[in-house]
Amino acid sequence: MKKLINLAFLVLILFSTNFLASCGSTNKRNAAQQSETSSGSQLSFTEARSRSGTLQDIRYQLKLNLVNEGETFQGHLISQFERTSNSTPLFFDFQNGAITAYFVNGQVVTSPVIKNEKLEIPIKLLKLGANRIEIIFEGKYSHEGNGLYRFKDPIDNKTYVYTDFEPYQASQLFPCFDQPDLKAKVQLEVNVPGDWQVISTTREAKVNQLSSGQRVWSFPETPKLSTYVFALHAGPYKVWTAQAGKIPLRLFARQSLAKFVNPNEWFKITQQGFEFYGKFFNYPYPFKKYDQLIVPDFNWGGMENIAAVTYSERYISRGTKTKDELEKQANVILHEMAHMWFGDLVTMKWWNDLWLNESFASYMASYSLAEATQYKDAWVSFFSSDKTWGYWEDQLVTTHPIEAVVPDTSQALANFDGISYGKGASVLKQLNFYIGNEAFQAGVQNYFKKFQYSNSERKDFIGEIALASGQNLEQWSSQWLTQAGVDQIRPKLICNQKGKIESFILAQIPPVGIKEFRSHRTQIGFYSKSGSQITLSHKFPVTYQNAQTDIVEVKGMKCPDLVNPNEGDHDFAIAMLDERTITNLKLSIGDVKDPLARLMFWNSLYEMVRTADLPVQEFAQLMLKEFPKEKHPNVQRMFRKHYMESIAQYFAQSTAEQQKVRLTFVTNLEQMLWKSMQTARPGTDDQKEYFDSYLMIAESPESVQRLDGMMAGTLQIKGLKIDQDRRWKIIRHLVQVNAANGDKYLMAERIIDQSERGQQAALAADAARPDLQVKTKYIDEIIADDTKVSQSRMRSILYSMYPNTQDKLLRQQSSNFYKNLDNLLNRRTDTFLSTYTEAITPMTCDQESIDESTAFINSHQKLSPIVLKILRVGRQEAERCKKIRERSALYGEK
Repeated sequence: MKKLINLAFLVLILFSTNFLASCGSTNKRNAAQQSETSSGSQLSFTEARSRSGTLQDIRYQLKLNLVNEGETFQGHLISQFERTSNSTPLFFDFQNGAITAYFVNGQVVTSPVIKNEKLEIPIKLLKLGANRIEIIFEGKYSHEGNGLYRFKDPIDNKTYVYTDFEPYQASQLFPCFDQPDLKAKVQLEVNVPGDWQVISTTREAKVNQLSSGQRVWSFPETPKLSTYVFALHAGPYKVWTAQAGKIPLRLFARQSLAKFVNPNEWFKITQQGFEFYGKFFNYPYPFKKYDQLIVPDFNWGGMENIAAVTYSERYISRGTKTKDELEKQANVILHEMAHMWFGDLVTMKWWNDLWLNESFASYMASYSLAEATQYKDAWVSFFSSDKTWGYWEDQLVTTHPIEAVVPDTSQALANFDGISYGKGASVLKQLNFYIGNEAFQAGVQNYFKKFQYSNSERKDFIGEIALASGQNLEQWSSQWLTQAGVDQIRPKLICNQKGKIESFILAQIPPVGIKEFRSHRTQIGFYSKSGSQITLSHKFPVTYQNAQTDIVEVKGMKCPDLVNPNEGDHDFAIAMLDERTITNLKLSIGDVKDPLARLMFWNSLYEMVRTADLPVQEFAQLMLKEFPKEKHPNVQRMFRKHYMESIAQYFAQSTAEQQKVRLTFVTNLEQMLWKSMQTARPGTDDQKEYFDSYLMIAESPESVQRLDGMMAGTLQIKGLKIDQDRRWKIIRHLVQVNAANGDKYLMAERIIDQSERGQQAALAADAARPDLQVKTKYIDEIIADDTKVSQSRMRSILYSMYPNTQDKLLRQQSSNFYKNLDNLLNRRTDTFLSTYTEAITPMTCDQESIDESTAFINSHQKLSPIVLKILRVGRQEAERCKKIRERSALYGEK
């Protein structure tokens, strides 16, 4: 699963996207630390472990009726399994459903007991050996994008359904043992309207036409799989077909959206991915077909359902995509494809080893992009997204080891984060460099062969890598996978008066509270000025694992102008630059020839801003000077999508003079972007992305006037096509700044674009207006017990509600926010609560908001893990922002 992270006031992190994959036994440690009971819609580690020890050879025969237009669907389940022990109670997980009839080994259960959404299986009716359970049930369609989700297209009134089960929602579809290590075989039969397609894990065996016009789709039994990767998708989808060698490919999308889909983009990357993975893994694609579905209102970027992958419609543009958008699309395609091996063929036993899925999928997506597609700079993109995400997440108060302690499935949801994805992928890149690519690849291949169609733990994977490399990796595994926090690496360079190196020491600073030094392998890069460029003059590998490592072989060499302590980005450590490098970067960072090194240097300076070691004004001046000269698209995007808006927020704003200084910077930034857009080659990606960045930061009256002119048609930029999606972005911006014609454009566009995307864009624009009454109306509608607002529309409304220029309005609703959250905690799901909390928590860069958050956290000791995490992260970022602004306020003082 690729989760897209989006903290409302934090622009450091991409979603992702991209948007959301041990030596020695860990069972005793987990048993001691993980909770004994679960409550509500969650499963505890202890419950799962106890249940998995008593069951084997599980099969589900599932029949579903999806014909009715109402809120429910009907199901018939026959489950068979071997019971190896009757020493513990047994239950099916079953959420939001009702039982119509229930038989255990032929005996009727007259009064089914469902407690905490777990259906009890009467132990007196069970027997050792073979058991057969039959259940007739009714389930509910989800309104939150998980379980079985139902969507009606407002354009043509066609209905679509799809499933999304990770980590614990398969039990919303049918009663099952909903945990990853109870793999089962599933046989499916579905009754649907006659014009529907039905897509599942296997290809349909037959389709029977009924006299009613309905059709019954029957699917052969699946291989053994975990419930969370089983799939059922249905509706009158448009379908395209292709082949990847012997693998049949299909791509599906809604009929009304099909004209915007370019199937060749999808199939080309899919074909390249299968060719690369087949060779790298030396294990053929393990399933019989490969379907990909682009589905509405999807919560994530993609989901690795076996042979029936789902993707968000956010990857579909109603204009021409930029190369950056195409690369992100290619990345998510290859990420989900990698899961067919990492996660689907071999699955973690429990959610503490989520990294065995997500870290690998993230790492292999970038690896395959760089090696097998046109995106040869994929590792530059990896640094600007996954790597920086991992660095950020690992410095938070909420960080956790890559192999996390996960007491229940609620905590599992909170761990779909920059540790399981970004840091984990970066550590795998470090492991490859540490032992060598040949050994790494051999270990991966052996891992698949040994654990195919079963479950694994950290020790299983590390054991195969150690065997292939001939190295003992127990210490490495413990240091990197069971300890949280990121090390700092600081070069100490001393040069003599003759310009020669007198001493070069690499210092390692472990995270606070960690006394042990990790083993790292990195490359040191020396850069020297040569004419108008700064180029790599020398690089050499270094393995270090102590507080200080003396690099004696460079003594006497010419003193470099710049030192990159992580040349090539193989290490996972915060690079702290030496004073000579910092001084020279301020003078000529744009002259660094290599784009990855240049980007890494920029990021080191940006991190100095975030630690308040570099005044924001100095970074802003350097950015205004160098950005117009920057030609590499990946470096440009880091400026546009990470630095610009956050830097504008970091300026001190307490006094009128400080606000004037900030506004001067924003105005200069606007002018720079506008000029760059006008001088860019018409119709190019550069021109589009300059405009998108301009739109993101535009505040001045002149900018508002320009945007108004573009909507009115009186101002046109040669080559810049304002497609439907960009029109909505302009309208939202005009409405949020209370522009004179904003409402007029909003009303007109609502008539022009009545698609679901258009309706969500209209809601987002309306919610963004600087009117507390309007915002309160939307919030009240969303939090009502009988709300009809879908999760997707809720996201559109809430994430647009408080742009950075409306901090004062955000503060005014502070007391209502916490009052509402208090009332919602025991009434809404984690999916709802995470969106609500993430989008509109009233965190601004001041002590009052920090104190309010602290008071709420301290008075609520049993917050769900995901809500607690969001609040703690928001508070920490507010504290950081406050500190940066205080540093900014002192700039220029003697």
